[in-house]
Amino acid sequence: MDGTGGASSDTGGSSPDGGGGTSSGGTSTDGTETGGASTGGVGTGGVATGGASSGGAGTGGSTGGASGGSDGSAGEGGLGGLGGFGGAPCVSELPTMQVQARSDTAADWDDNDFDDVTITLECPVALVSAVWPHEADYEDAEPGETNFERTGFNLEVINNSNFDYTGKQINLSIRLVDDGRGPSAENGGYDIYVGLTDFSDFTEVATPFGVTSGQLFNPNEVAQVTFVVPDDVAEFDPTNVYKAFIRIHSKYWGDGTDPVFDYDTSVYEITEFSVTDAP
Repeated sequence: MDGTGGASSDTGGSSPDGGGGTSSGGTSTDGTETGGASTGGVGTGGVATGGASSGGAGTGGSTGGASGGSDGSAGEGGLGGLGGFGGAPCVSELPTMQVQARSDTAADWDDNDFDDVTITLECPVALVSAVWPHEADYEDAEPGETNFERTGFNLEVINNSNFDYTGKQINLSIRLVDDGRGPSAENGGYDIYVGLTDFSDFTEVATPFGVTSGQLFNPNEVAQVTFVVPDDVAEFDPTNVYKAFIRIHSKYWGDGTDPVFDYDTSVYEITEFSVTDAP
């Protein structure tokens, strides 16, 4: 499992930058990848309010079209928009996201501890609901117990073909709707990361641990995370990218008794996940 997260003395406050632990981002050289299967994925759109329609969710990735399912090119690195809802005027610019399937391994590259996560499209935003795990024998590599260790899950945008992200920047805007703290919680929060995995050997690059802009503690807080795609990381090929991802980790520090963590079900609102030219 992951190391313990950054320490904080605040109850519902902010955690100091770089406090403890190691980055969940960086480079991974393992050649295996578990992406593909998903318990989330398609939003709830598609039903017309004024008769039948061919609208609904687009195909995301490279072909996620604008205006009700028409074939709109992603243009900027493959994060295409979703189609409109059954003829309704709303069109979401968010890409089609899926939940990376849980994989019970201790490998550093395989950083998805659970997948009891639901993505619901409420045009033009997406709501993500995560039921944090409380499993026996968490001291082993798997399974997980969020109240006594740091756990996390991944949301993925899989490219239908390789894309060149050279000179690009990933942008995420995410709001904490429900902090998911139970009645016994004395503290808690979440670390938010964005990153990419290439096609060549599934090498990963991502935002580092402890970035203040990538932390959420209290309801209605918004994290604005940006990541300039590197072109100088060994073994990572920005010209041949397999997927973009959002990674959410629960915060944990101490010994589980001081402070007390009581994670239940948290809810997030994603308003932007895009790729643009880097400054």
